[in-house]
Amino acid sequence: MKLQDLAKFSVLVFGDLMLDRYLHGDVSRISPEAPVPVLEERRRFDAPGGAANVVNNLAALGARVLPLGLVGPDEAGARIRELLSHENVVTDGILVTEDRETTLKTRIIAGSHHVVRVDREQILPPASETDKRLRHLLANLVPTVDAVIIQDYNKGLVQPELVEWLVQLCREQQVLTAVDPKREHFFAYHGVDLFKPNLKEARQALQAELPATATLEEIGRTLRERLQCRHLVITRGAEGMMTFDQEVIHRIPTEVQDVIDVSGAGDTVIAALVLGLLSGSTLVEAARFANTCAGLVCQELGAVPVRLEKLRECWHE
Repeated sequence: MKLQDLAKFSVLVFGDLMLDRYLHGDVSRISPEAPVPVLEERRRFDAPGGAANVVNNLAALGARVLPLGLVGPDEAGARIRELLSHENVVTDGILVTEDRETTLKTRIIAGSHHVVRVDREQILPPASETDKRLRHLLANLVPTVDAVIIQDYNKGLVQPELVEWLVQLCREQQVLTAVDPKREHFFAYHGVDLFKPNLKEARQALQAELPATATLEEIGRTLRERLQCRHLVITRGAEGMMTFDQEVIHRIPTEVQDVIDVSGAGDTVIAALVLGLLSGSTLVEAARFANTCAGLVCQELGAVPVRLEKLRECWHE
């Protein structure tokens, strides 16, 4: 796979958009008001989070990417659009709805230690009129792209009825479908091309069907049978990932050497997997590429995208 070929592909990302905010500082004293450390803030920055981080990774790898999701009429929603616009991403598909608040995750970091995370979010499904707007946009955009990534974080946007309709639309248009699921709608993605849960999510989803002692191979085979998906990749954190393609199973160990922060690594993996498959790579080849990309982002603090400049140093085409 040649990195310069990634710019040929267009990907639509449909999912829960978030803003990640980081407050960095030093702790040198304890508060006189309570036995808690006092953080002297030195730096703060924002980054696209959730589905927006997948968008950011695709753009950083050179692909044309179209985000489609919902934000509220607030500062966090405007900031997401601003950050993605800086990466030359067209944000017309990011809809502002009055009935919701944009998900904002604020991480407080003392030195190199993540102290606490503060979440502000509102979980609710799209209103009827919003659902119609989303379907109209999807009907117009899907025929123009090579792949659709559904990025579900259980914030309410991704609903089973809409997923079923979207997967059928993609099948009719011969557009690749990929899913990064969460537990609530885990089995709503029947017939997608690529399904990428982590091991914890997969075990929880199958706990009623398989014993706690079930092997990874048994988990993978059961998932593929239930979902009838073409490709299955189960990520395993520091243990790497496993790929399931027909009856062929591969274990791919992690490549990262110095783990600083695993935030956003799953977003990087789904973005790289999809681009790898679009380029004509086998599932195993795409997974190795994704593994390399994830290893790079784990060496940095915060949910950051993989950059082509760094990738060129370690990816041998």
